[in-house]
This record gives sequence, C-alpha cells and structure tokens, in this order.
Amino acid sequence: MKCFTWKSVLLSAFSVLVICRSSWAQLPLDETDDAVSVVPQIRNVILLIGDGMGPQHLGLLMSYANLAPDSQVPERMAALEQMARQGAVAIVRTEPYGALVADSASAATQLATGHRARSEMIGINYLGDRVPTVVEIAKQQGKATGIVSDTRITHATPAAFAAHQRHRTMENEIAVDLLENGVDVLLSGGLRNWLPKAVNKQGSAAQMAAVQMTMGQFEVSSRRQDNRNLLVEARGDYQLVFDRFALAKLNQGRVLGLFADSEMMDAIAERRATALGERGQPTLAEMADKSLELLSQDPEGFFLMVERRPDRLGWSQ
Repeated sequence: MKCFTWKSVLLSAFSVLVICRSSWAQLPLDETDDAVSVVPQIRNVILLIGDGMGPQHLGLLMSYANLAPDSQVPERMAALEQMARQGAVAIVRTEPYGALVADSASAATQLATGHRARSEMIGINYLGDRVPTVVEIAKQQGKATGIVSDTRITHATPAAFAAHQRHRTMENEIAVDLLENGVDVLLSGGLRNWLPKAVNKQGSAAQMAAVQMTMGQFEVSSRRQDNRNLLVEARGDYQLVFDRFALAKLNQGRVLGLFADSEMMDAIAERRATALGERGQPTLAEMADKSLELLSQDPEGFFLMVERRPDRLGWSQ
C-alpha cells in the first residue's frame, strides 16, 4: 500500500515542506513477540525550500491572502494550511555556530547534513570537516537524486546539498563538486561558473562554441579563473539543455540544465516573457515536474530538493 506523508517545517531562515512517499512493511515488535506493527519505509523524499521565508513571512502572507479584499491567492493558501494541518509544524533553529543570524549557506548545510555549521560554510561542519549530505546518503542507498533552483545551481542553498567548500563564494569550486558528485538531475541558472575564462574574449573560439551550444538563448560569460570547461566534462554523463523546449523533450537519463548566465528570471519578468511569447527559461514548476518524471523512474526511489528564492516568489506556474 502506498501513502503520502506531509510535513511542513518552518525555519528561522527557510520555509521547508517535506513530502515523503512511503511504502509500508510489517515488522515484529521485538524478537520474542509474534505481533507485528506497521512501519513506513520511505521511498521518495521531496524537500521544498522557500529561501528566506521564516514563520513571520508565512504568517504575513497567510494573513494577506485570507484578509485582503483584493487577494488573488486565498485558495492556494488554504491548500498550504491544509497540508500543515494534515502533517506536522515545527520550529527548527538553524542559526550558525557562534552567531545569531542565519545565512543560506550555514542554514542549508545544517538542513542537508544535520551538523552545526559556521556562517558561509558549504557542506562543512563548524570544525571544518566535510560531512555527508542527504543527497550523498540517498545516492549511497541507490536512490536517484536531483537539485532544482530558480537562482544559480552553485548558489548557497543548492550547493550545500552536494558540495563541500569553506565559503559560499567559491562557486567555481562548487560547480566542480556538483559535477563530481554525480547528482542525476541538476536544473537552475549559473552557466558562468561552468565555462572557461576564454569565453570572455570577444570573438574567441570558446565564446563562439558557448553561443552555439546555448543557441543564443542568453548572453554567456565566465567567472572561472581557468580554462576548464565543465560542460565538455559533463557531456559523457549528462544530457545538456539550455532552454525549456529542450528540457520538455527529455524522457529519461541524467540531465544538467543551465538556463541563465547567472540567476534565472524573477516572477515578474517570467510572466512578462510568457505574455510576449519570449520565454525560453522553464518555470520552477516545469523544472520540478520534469525532475519528478525523470527521477521517479528509479525503482529504489529518489531524493529531490527544490528551492525558490524569496525575490522570485509568485504564483506563476
């Protein structure tokens, strides 16, 4: 028998919704007892993170949605409240070790690893040691894994789930970590940390190759300090996509999708581009849907983290 378990966790730095799809197994209560109890065996986990959304933000949003005379989203807020009532609501402290104010890197690292972390750290505990992330643990259990964000894939929150660096600004090194970690689905922006620095030279072969690869969907640049081309390195293991049309055509396999040079469009720009018929980027919902389609093909289940940045909040689909 299958079931869905809903848990809504409100954090000081994040709003997180954890969705677990469970299968049920009957196990003895103890070695001497013939009676059995039903124990859920988690198969799939979906972690939804609203970066920067603490209890105060959600409280204000719910109040506006329910009470404002011109509110356009009461039915969606009602759905969120229903999920919270059906599951569990908790407050989890994610302030950094030795500090009061949480930042995305330390908070996400603590969520992803269960270890205390200092400010700005990625996948490292407060002692400076690498610690395994939930993505890496899921991979060890044979599950498929995915990370989706509407910012840059090397940004602090997505990075903390599959990279290990002493500071969140080390995005070039984080890109290498993500590639070497072998996450099955990576969808976000941030192409600039994957291309060689020669791309910045106008008219260079590297620039022309990058423009051809992305089919001119957006301007390309590089933030790397070397001429390492991570896209070339990824080709043997990943399908590379750079717009929503190519993403929609995928039906199996591992995918690296980078849809912007830096961060992806905010909700206002996204709606405007859609209205004009000029939207090449997938929405967060489209990326999440495709991730679920691909990851759910793994018989052992999957772990998927989906992040929406606070400045990109909106109800666009």
